[in-house]
Amino acid sequence: MTEQRPESELVAEGVDRHDWGPTEDDEEAILRALYGPPDADGVYRGEGTP
Repeated sequence: MTEQRPESELVAEGVDRHDWGPTEDDEEAILRALYGPPDADGVYRGEGTP
């Protein structure tokens, strides 16, 4: 019988982890540069996107 592991463990294996820490700040800066500020829902939609 094969080992049953939680889905969260399987997903975590595929996540890039960097020694210098999380990249969320960089990701937000890139999203803002590409699409502008997020809307009221927190989504970076960009101009002209419905």
